[in-house]
Amino acid sequence: MPEPEPESSAVVVRDLHVRFGDVEAVSGIDLTAEAGQATALLGRNGAGKSTTMKVLAGVVPPTAGTVTVNGHDAATESLAVRRSVGYCPDVGGLVPRATPWEHLQLTASLRRMGDWETSGRDLLERFEL
Repeated sequence: MPEPEPESSAVVVRDLHVRFGDVEAVSGIDLTAEAGQATALLGRNGAGKSTTMKVLAGVVPPTAGTVTVNGHDAATESLAVRRSVGYCPDVGGLVPRATPWEHLQLTASLRRMGDWETSGRDLLERFEL
């Protein structure tokens, strides 16, 4: 029987599998990401990094295994997962030529987030965007 995960774990992935038809994009990944710490996914092209991130963002459901993000099950609580994760895929943004502020406005609107402007401005300044 596996040991319980520490309460500080923001992400827990156990035996994650993701299939698209006959293609197994992710084959049995296990990982734990602790709250307040940076975690990186490294691997060759086609290793399943982007697909794993899509599962962690609540965009793609897992085919098998368990994934929890901030205590929410990615398979059954994808909306709660999406609300707790900021995910920027490796494509050129949501709207071509939109400013970072415009992307934040659109994302906040789509997620029905209120009172985000102050922290949004702070983050844009902090990251010099």
